[in-house]
Amino acid sequence: MSISFIEAFDYYNPTKEKLPEQLVWRVGHIVQWARWHIKKRPLKEYKAVLKQADQWIRFRGHSNSPRIMRKFKGKYDEAEALYTTQCMMIFHFREDYNLSEIKDIKKLDWSEFFAIIALAKLGMMVTIESKPIIYDPNPKSAIMADLQRDQSGYYRKLKEECLLEAMEAVSYAQAIALEEEKKRKDKARGKAAGDTKRQAYHQLKQYVINRYNETDPSLSDRAVAKQILDGMPDKLKFGFKTDEPENTIKNWFLKYRRGELKDIHPFPPTRV
Repeated sequence: MSISFIEAFDYYNPTKEKLPEQLVWRVGHIVQWARWHIKKRPLKEYKAVLKQADQWIRFRGHSNSPRIMRKFKGKYDEAEALYTTQCMMIFHFREDYNLSEIKDIKKLDWSEFFAIIALAKLGMMVTIESKPIIYDPNPKSAIMADLQRDQSGYYRKLKEECLLEAMEAVSYAQAIALEEEKKRKDKARGKAAGDTKRQAYHQLKQYVINRYNETDPSLSDRAVAKQILDGMPDKLKFGFKTDEPENTIKNWFLKYRRGELKDIHPFPPTRV
């Protein structure tokens, strides 16, 4: 008996079923963490993720490929092998993959991808326990008895590996989700800061034009600009984005008279 990655949900439907009781106490927290990251999807979409993941893993081949070893060069003992898991390989090379390649599934992100993989690893544990194993209680030879003991030991080890990789996958899901949330918050803060700066610059420009409309029309733009700048509160002066604010003010006068300052009122100028 061998367990294929895409057999993970043959005996466990994570969209409808709970894990067997003997597993819940060990891995129930992993299921909970994974479900936090997964949108409501039918089982066929879970399986579509596993099918694509299986193809990516097969395409990459052995985890100790020259490329992945170069990626971790200097971070492991080169006298020994570099041990990686399926999840680790996909995580570190996910920039090479396109989630849109996965057919029949929309709006999938990487945190959800790894959350589904986490549930798949738990599903593999269920498959190992549920799939019939050919076992002879009275082996005909010592060799057959040894093979059966080896098989039993192999699947015990495989279940433990699946448990560890489920924890690994859900950790990747959480890490990616936190990273994306930070990006969203940074973007929102950046937008808010930009909006604040634009509003402050608009207020500065409006202040200048208000003073312009109040000045003697016989004065030159240069004289008016100097007069406005000299009487301007320091907190507004700090809003200029140039070392030559007088020239900026004069340029605003010209644009204002041309009607190019669409957000400044009143227009036309009331300076008479």
